[in-house]
Amino acid sequence: MSRGLLALLIVLCLASTAFSPLYACGDKFLVNSRGVKQSLVYAAPHPGSVLLFRNADSKLAKSLLNEELQRDLMRAGHEVHVVGSATELSEALEYGTFDVVIGDIADVGALETALQSLAVKPLLMPVMGKVSKEDIKKAEGQYGRVLKASHRSSTIILLVNDMVDKAKKAAKA
Repeated sequence: MSRGLLALLIVLCLASTAFSPLYACGDKFLVNSRGVKQSLVYAAPHPGSVLLFRNADSKLAKSLLNEELQRDLMRAGHEVHVVGSATELSEALEYGTFDVVIGDIADVGALETALQSLAVKPLLMPVMGKVSKEDIKKAEGQYGRVLKASHRSSTIILLVNDMVDKAKKAAKA
């Protein structure tokens, strides 16, 4: 009788585990709908202040420097300011300090002129559309990093993080 009871208990224990999944450490994140989006948990190693110059005449800057990118940069920990004209740019640079200024490649001349008078100059990061690889390499040589219109938001955040890191190192030196 005790053998029969023991056998029944073993069968019941095995049957109860057959209907519920057994997860190892970390496996619960591999189950459908249980994962965590990187954009919700990613934090920049060196949060910085980013100025987005969205010139009203630039279709490229408007399309790339959109509200979704602003939100993603803020989620990563960056402080984001958006200006849309040369007057707003001058005011923002006068009253705030920035690590990185992002704007259309067509506006780089105006941005460089505006940054000339600053004691601590932020790094300039131009946005480029469909251009040749030679033009991109030339711009990267001049500015360090370049945003392309084809970049995804996550790639842009990584590039901005790199530029903020460079700006903070340059400010310490």
